Amino acid sequence: KHLDLACAGGTFIGSLSDNKKSFGVDISMKQINYAKKNYENKNHRFFYIKKNIIPFKKNFFDVITNLQLIEHLTIEDNIKLMKETYRVLKKEGKLIITTPNYSSPWILLEKILNFYGDVSYDEQHITFFNKTKIMNFLKDFGFKKIIISTNMAFSPFFAIFNWKFPDLIQKIEEKYFNNPYKLFLVIVCVK
Repeated sequence: KHLDLACAGGTFIGSLSDNKKSFGVDISMKQINYAKKNYENKNHRFFYIKKNIIPFKKNFFDVITNLQLIEHLTIEDNIKLMKETYRVLKKEGKLIITTPNYSSPWILLEKILNFYGDVSYDEQHITFFNKTKIMNFLKDFGFKKIIISTNMAFSPFFAIFNWKFPDLIQKIEEKYFNNPYKLFLVIVCVK
């Protein structure tokens, strides 16, 4: 059983196999309604949540994804959500987190996008993690194993050409450029 936190309109779950149980939760009723209309079936279900309370029993999920969410929450809200996440995750279950790496050129990229773009990351991203900060944040929740890696350096910039080219660049980056300054953190926590 899989849970996607902040599932928004459900597109991630919609891309997963219909043969596996995946549940999505979000604080936006509009997004949940969209997800239900477009992606819900007998194995893919969506739920509206309030106050970071996940509406499932203790030790329910094998895998929980928290993708590009924690940077949008305060530390206090992240603590509440992490406690709930830990509660509903099974023993030996995995929590997968992705977030921008604020020890990478991501900081400069945000400043450029803030200056030239329509969306201001100053308003969107309010908590900033790097490898050290995310490890310090996660270490007290009780996970028996926390693995932190980085992902994507230049590949996203090639998406303007097509989707296959960035995939190729990503494979090259993973094989030859293993450095801590890639744009995103990928964290796997085992309960």
